[in-house]
Amino acid sequence: MNVYFSFLYFTKDYEYLLSR
Repeated sequence: MNVYFSFLYFTKDYEYLLSR
């Protein structure tokens, strides 16, 4: 579960960088 949450957080951060 923790890994999944970490993955979502990483994806969100990556998407934020792309959006920027």
